[in-house]
Amino acid sequence: MHITRPQQALCSDRSKVSTGVNPDDWIMPSLPIGSSLVSFHFFVNWDKTPPLVSKEVLMTRLVHFEPPESHMTTDEQALLGLFLASEVQCFEAIERACGPHGQRVRALLLPEVPISRINDETPVWLVSRNDHGFGLAARSLKTLKRFIQDESGGAVWVGAKGLTFGTSAVECVLSKSDAAYPGDVDAVACDTQGHIYFIAEYKKHTLDSPIGEHLAEKYYPKPDGRKYRRLDALVSHYRSSGSHIPFVILYYSTKTPTVRLQMIGKMSTEKMDVVKDSGDIDIAGWSNAKVATVIAGWIGAVT
Repeated sequence: MHITRPQQALCSDRSKVSTGVNPDDWIMPSLPIGSSLVSFHFFVNWDKTPPLVSKEVLMTRLVHFEPPESHMTTDEQALLGLFLASEVQCFEAIERACGPHGQRVRALLLPEVPISRINDETPVWLVSRNDHGFGLAARSLKTLKRFIQDESGGAVWVGAKGLTFGTSAVECVLSKSDAAYPGDVDAVACDTQGHIYFIAEYKKHTLDSPIGEHLAEKYYPKPDGRKYRRLDALVSHYRSSGSHIPFVILYYSTKTPTVRLQMIGKMSTEKMDVVKDSGDIDIAGWSNAKVATVIAGWIGAVT
């Protein structure tokens, strides 16, 4: 039994994991010592206008099992021990970013097992901070569905076909239900005190055509309206404390050594306001540190 971060993989065959560069490597080198770059899942109440961010934040992790281990007979103390040994530092980094904004962080451990073996009685494990450190509690997938709907203001659908790729087997299963797993934020960069430098969304460009022909505004408000309104709700929630927090989309091509940056401003239900656009940046032969320096300089928020 071991724990990993969510893994983007084909829902029909979870062994087919997405590969490629990790854009985190183009950001971390530019951050001051002690800074963190965190990702987490969060809820938006879609029953509100505009949508409101819930106080619940999930640090999602996957639990992998080796024969003869089974997700149905898990040693919960052993699982908690694994979490404490490998995940507490990241948990605390997410707390530093989210805590000042009234959000509570909990870790949700999901069994990464064949989708055919997942049903309403499948256990998931919730890790929460308490007066004595951390505690782990098992919950059923059925209970998780109710929790998702409660935090989302009702039923949440992805679409009749569900997801083609998902970050967990559970997310793939829930994508065909009325309790779709909450979306995530790709990168929140913050300092040791939890001050947020900026928030970034990573957009992988896999087509032969130029990135400029497939910018986010082309797909807003349809078909990606909910995706970006969700992120806008999070950014707006963090900005409500009085801080100006840049929201950036980082595009990167899988066909050519090219990246592009857009800074997003106001977002209505019909229009996305692009405040600044870097244009295509050729990074052929660049080190991760050089890419990071250029990105940080363009954003201008890291001090």
